[in-house]
Amino acid sequence: MRVLVVSLLSIFVLISCKEVEVNQYEVNPVGVTSGGADKSQLKSDLQLLSIMFSDVFGRAISQSELQDLADTYNSFGDKQVIIDRLTWRFLNDASAQLPTDTELQTDPAGVITSLYERYYSRTPGEMEVWYYQNWLSDNPDLGVLHLAFVLLTADEYKYY
Repeated sequence: MRVLVVSLLSIFVLISCKEVEVNQYEVNPVGVTSGGADKSQLKSDLQLLSIMFSDVFGRAISQSELQDLADTYNSFGDKQVIIDRLTWRFLNDASAQLPTDTELQTDPAGVITSLYERYYSRTPGEMEVWYYQNWLSDNPDLGVLHLAFVLLTADEYKYY
């Protein structure tokens, strides 16, 4: 009887053991980057204003203009407020090189892309274009000046 039980158990063990299939899929390696997240060096405030001047006006800032900016910046207590005010001053200047509001209405994706490429030196992702298109369509009283201001005062612009 004992031999019968042991032999039955042996048969059940042999029958119940199956080779386990290992499903292994090969995946090609893909390099993933996160656009502006690779920027790690914070610009100084005067570097920021100087670069912003060049981006908005399409030319290098002169020494006298830089000195005027430095004097204005140093004479004001709240540095973020003065940077925001100087940004508005740049954007509202007649010689600022900005797309028109008509261009923004006819081709919002193109204007968003051109501003991203000029200010961030990269192409915007689909989500970024979608977000700003929705933001502009939900707020029809906003235009190119507002979009440029948002991009120029964003944290990503403060890094290089």
